[in-house]
Amino acid sequence: MRVVILGSGVVGVASAWYLSQAGHE
Repeated sequence: MRVVILGSGVVGVASAWYLSQAGHE
């Protein structure tokens, strides 16, 4: 499952990190 992060900067990084910790790729 691909997660498309809409946004930029710290929000995108934090969202990507959170989702990766949740087990998403």
